Amino acid sequence: MELTKKNFSSHKDISRIILNGFTFSQLKIEATNLYECISNILLDDENLFYYCTQRTSCRTLRETKKYVRRLIRDNILVSEIKTILKNLKWDKDSIDINSTTLSGDIGEYLMNVIIETFDISKTLISKVSLKTSPSMPSFGNDNIFYDYNKNILYFGEAKFYNNTKDALDVSFSSINKHLKDFTEISFIKNHTSTFIAENGRTLKKIEKRLETVDATKISCTSITFIMSDDNYEEQEYLNDILNFTGTNSNKNQYINESIIVFLPVISKKDFLKYFEKKVTAL
Repeated sequence: MELTKKNFSSHKDISRIILNGFTFSQLKIEATNLYECISNILLDDENLFYYCTQRTSCRTLRETKKYVRRLIRDNILVSEIKTILKNLKWDKDSIDINSTTLSGDIGEYLMNVIIETFDISKTLISKVSLKTSPSMPSFGNDNIFYDYNKNILYFGEAKFYNNTKDALDVSFSSINKHLKDFTEISFIKNHTSTFIAENGRTLKKIEKRLETVDATKISCTSITFIMSDDNYEEQEYLNDILNFTGTNSNKNQYINESIIVFLPVISKKDFLKYFEKKVTAL
């Protein structure tokens, strides 16, 4: 089972992420395969260490792979995974599927994996890794991404909602604020120690680049990642996009100039119940 990316026919930078080989009708009857696929991504060893921690051994994907192999060799992988889940409040004693924080963290974390898996951009700062305690929210953007070829910084916005249009409304308001606020860029320039990258060479390159470039010369735009359970087909999303934009020029510009990725989850409630069972079984 694997996820696949379907680009919209009318918008080159808007896409859906769906379960390969399954139709909407099939998933409406039984969505277990989709929930299993998403849960496995979230609970993947390398993903958890790379995107959800600030461990010095996990600042690059290459180092993370070596680190996980070392933990397996020393027979302490399971206990180390549990420390991450406890910090996220995803452990069996703490997980609360009615918590908006849980939904938010899942959306932010999964966004990183999806954006990188489908080669949309590269994660620079994973927001969920900045949480130092389960009760402490991490303020600012929902992840920072960087296009190494085009030298573009992307403010990420992730939403896990029941309603797509509501998610678009909130994402637009947040992105619109971030793109106009140089404080956000200052935060990024002053937190290069939190950057992650594929390998050490790339990490050093982007650290140097963003630490020495004038903030006003950094090209910025946005990536929005929306998980919801009210739509599945492309036309359903297009209808919500049309209702969202109306005749508002700023909203139309946001749709036309941003990267937007949708992940239909069929039922948010059922997915969270499934994920809770997976976590409590660890």
